[in-house]
Amino acid sequence: MPPSIFVNKVANPTVVPETGGDVTFTFTVLNTSSEESVTITSLNDSVYGTLAGDTDCGVGTELTSGAFCEFSITRWVEGDYSGPDHYNKFTAVAEDDDGTDATDDDDETVYLTDVWPTIEVTKTPNPTTVPETGANVTFTFTVKNTSSEEQVDITYLNDSDYGILTGDADCMLETVLIAGASCEFSIVRFVQGDYSGPDHNNIFTAKAEDNDNTEAIDTDDAIVEFTDVLPDISVLKTGNVSTVPETGGSVVFTYVVTNNSTEDGEITVLSDDKFGTLVGDADCYVGTVLSGGSSCSFEETFSIPAGIAPETHTNIFTATVIDDDGKSDTDTDDETITLTPVPSIKLVKEVVNMFGSDSDESDWVLYATGEVKSFWNYGDEGDFEYVAPGIPYILTEDGEGDLDEEFEASDWVCTGGSLVKNVLTLTSEDDVTCTITNTALPATIIVKKDVIDSDKEDIYSNDSFDIVLSQEGIIDTQDIKDTVEPDIAQFTRLDAGEYSISEIVTNGYKFNGCYPEYIQEEESIRDFFNPISQNPLIEVENGETVTYICENQVIEPILEIAKSNDSDVAGEMAGNTVTYTLIVTTPDDESEGTYVVNDVMVTDILPFGFIYQPGTWTAISSLRGDLKTLLITGEPGYGNGIPGEWNLGDMIEGETVTLTYVAETNLLQDPGIYKDIAWTEGESVLGAQVLGTSVTEPSSNFVRTQVLIIEPVEIGEGQVLGATITLPRTGAETYLTLGALISMILGFILLVFNPKKKIKTLLLASVLLLGVFTLVKPMPSYAAVESIDVQIEQPQTPTNANEFKIGFVALDIEGREISVQCYETTKGAFGSPIVANSGSCEVNSSLITANGTYEFYVIATAGSGSEAESKSSNKVTVQVDLDKPSPVTNYLKTKGTCTYTLTFKTANDGQTSNIQIFRSSVQPFLANSTTIIDEFPVTPNTDVSYTDNDVLDCSKEYYYAIRAVDVFNNTSTFVTDNIVKVVIVQGTTTTGTGTTTTTTGGEVAGEETVTPDGTGGPDEGEVAGEETTNGGEADDNGTPNEEDEEDTGTDTKEATFWDWFKYVLIALGGIVLATVGYTYVRSRQSRN
Repeated sequence: MPPSIFVNKVANPTVVPETGGDVTFTFTVLNTSSEESVTITSLNDSVYGTLAGDTDCGVGTELTSGAFCEFSITRWVEGDYSGPDHYNKFTAVAEDDDGTDATDDDDETVYLTDVWPTIEVTKTPNPTTVPETGANVTFTFTVKNTSSEEQVDITYLNDSDYGILTGDADCMLETVLIAGASCEFSIVRFVQGDYSGPDHNNIFTAKAEDNDNTEAIDTDDAIVEFTDVLPDISVLKTGNVSTVPETGGSVVFTYVVTNNSTEDGEITVLSDDKFGTLVGDADCYVGTVLSGGSSCSFEETFSIPAGIAPETHTNIFTATVIDDDGKSDTDTDDETITLTPVPSIKLVKEVVNMFGSDSDESDWVLYATGEVKSFWNYGDEGDFEYVAPGIPYILTEDGEGDLDEEFEASDWVCTGGSLVKNVLTLTSEDDVTCTITNTALPATIIVKKDVIDSDKEDIYSNDSFDIVLSQEGIIDTQDIKDTVEPDIAQFTRLDAGEYSISEIVTNGYKFNGCYPEYIQEEESIRDFFNPISQNPLIEVENGETVTYICENQVIEPILEIAKSNDSDVAGEMAGNTVTYTLIVTTPDDESEGTYVVNDVMVTDILPFGFIYQPGTWTAISSLRGDLKTLLITGEPGYGNGIPGEWNLGDMIEGETVTLTYVAETNLLQDPGIYKDIAWTEGESVLGAQVLGTSVTEPSSNFVRTQVLIIEPVEIGEGQVLGATITLPRTGAETYLTLGALISMILGFILLVFNPKKKIKTLLLASVLLLGVFTLVKPMPSYAAVESIDVQIEQPQTPTNANEFKIGFVALDIEGREISVQCYETTKGAFGSPIVANSGSCEVNSSLITANGTYEFYVIATAGSGSEAESKSSNKVTVQVDLDKPSPVTNYLKTKGTCTYTLTFKTANDGQTSNIQIFRSSVQPFLANSTTIIDEFPVTPNTDVSYTDNDVLDCSKEYYYAIRAVDVFNNTSTFVTDNIVKVVIVQGTTTTGTGTTTTTTGGEVAGEETVTPDGTGGPDEGEVAGEETTNGGEADDNGTPNEEDEEDTGTDTKEATFWDWFKYVLIALGGIVLATVGYTYVRSRQSRN
């Protein structure tokens, strides 16, 4: 039986406006077969094409008998009301398992409803009120399509007052407006009316049609209100003259009425308070209508009655108008006619007191001088005085005392007549008041600055000085300068009175006081009277200008520096740290004023091998506080051979800045005394360099400290110092001691001899000796300020080293590059010049060739060429001893029960001070700090017995090496075990350190064994055992070969000047004594 299906299509909603709307279509497929299942093979819509369905109802969905499925789609549906409705058909196809198809369809219609067009119009007037007399109004018309979606065509534009409206290019008939769009246009029309009547009201009407010819219409009105225009008039009354003689006279009065309003008004009143109702004339009378903005006038002649001058005649003109609303306006105007004598002059004085003046008008006399009728009066007594017409009068004044200088006079001002400058001419009708005004002038005080140096010579300065003007309190403060183009203080607009000037003293200067400028122009007066004053009192009058000069003297600044360190005077080990302290001071000079040192800098150089420790620095000012926190002083940049620089900013008198930092010594630092250098500088207020001086050595700009570096005491080493016997030192120099001895002898002779007869001889001898000592004594001298300072290290002395370093430091105040050359006194320069502020001279065996005392120094050179400057350092001496002590002899090793006894004899060399014993269970072995078992002091030519009770392993054989050490740490060659027969000695085993027995005796030849290479250094050496060779080793008898002996050199010393000149002095003293004795004997013989 073939399959069958049933389909259904439902729309929701079924009606939409023609402008469109969303519609949901629901599709249903039902298997109406009796038993068979079918599979959907096609879903199609006549409008929307192939339908995808959904997950449970689509192509491929299987429907059992009686089952159905459905799905929905939503689509936008729109059209035109005048056209067909929306129609579409749904078709579905399914097949059974035999491939037989079943088809069914269903349609649905969505109906379109008509959408009516709508519009909205507005009409807006601008302005919304106008005066009743009328004004232009701008009417703006707007048409807006308020339809939901349809466009419309404008078909009608009309105004109830202005008829059909044409609109404009984008808003007129047939203009198309889409939904929501609008257009507008404007027209300007004159609108007028009457305040008492209706307002202006007109209605705007617009029409439009959609595509269905459906019409939309809308209207809007606009109201323009009328405001009342009140009448407004003004009147004017003028006379053709303002004065008449005392006898009276006629005056022509002109009357004017002006309608200020835009509305017409009718004149209802014309009157004069003195002359009654005024008739007017043909175009200006009661009943005349004045249009807006128009006026009318007329003239009337009236006689002014006679009177007594200076009486006045005043009359008032009144006019009234009314408009069509019954509103009225009135205005008045008066005119005054003065009765005056003809002609007359009144002289008036006006005084303007200010700036402390207290004058009045009576202090001036006013003059009017002419050919006839001249007169004068005091300034406060002016009155009209008769004068002759046509006669020129000269107007002048005379003030009491210096008032004419203290006040400024204005020009004469007259109320009439002909005034040319101060010459007044009157006509017969003139009655004139002439006024002159005197205004008090301010006083002025000018202050200039004069800066002098310490020698009282005039100099320029860029510093500002605050000048204070006072009068019962501070009035003003101004800055002044003494520069090429000086800044001066001008205190202007001052009241007359007494003032004082003072100064807020600028640091760096002493304020000497102020004096009048005219005295500076006559120096002799200034020197004689010395009128300079710290706070002078200045009396000034109105209009007066006085000039003072205030003098400041530069204070010479003082800058001092000191340096110290916390090193132990007994010495510091290499690797230790040292804290350095620099103290920079601007001490109180106990004089007036406070001096300043600007931009203070400290330059400091560390000894070679000393390493600045970053972050350890401090900079504390006694006045400003922590300069590090204030960001004034930054961390100094010490480097390899580079000095550290400290910026201390500006210091004032009485300030102390303390700088500290920590430096660490190099672990490999040679022992010696290491020196450092520092100096400081700044600028004076005039920009000149200010060099700091040493607190401990004021003649020097450099400060120095030193640190002693010592070697650590190593295990197994010791030093025995030889005893010396010297004469006690008194602390006096040699030549003084000799002089004292000779003087004592001369004094003794003076007591023995007849003092009266021998006094000339003794006096001659004393003078001779005094002259000798005066000539030969080295006089102390104070070095001039030098730019360069150089210091050199004192190495450890005495020493047995022929290679060591000598550190140096050097600084140049002028900041030039420094080159340092190393010297040894007898051998001259060595090594290449070193360009650095610190470094070291490398001393090696090419310089140290023999025992002796060596003297070293360096020369530091700053700059180059003809401007180069050099300075030699202090000289240091190093005593070198390279001789080795002789080895021990008669060496014998005896083995006991877990003990060894060593016997030997020290050499009779005068050098041996210690014995070192080394031990090992193997051979050869290295003699060093790991194999040394003991070191003990001995003396030369001594028998020694040493028992080793500290054998580690009694089952092993132990081998020994012995060497001698002197006080310079020079060591002899080794003496070791030889090929000997071992003698077993019974005894008790002892644990612990060895025991030593020494016996002093004569030198006995013994045996010596050396290392295989024939050498034995002070620190270590390879020790041979039983096997020996002829290559520089000991022979069978233990005697060293000649090849092992080293050249000890010669001990050389450079004699100083005083080492030999003291003998010259002794010889001279002897000659003087002999001369005195000879003279005495001859005198005794001649007497007999």
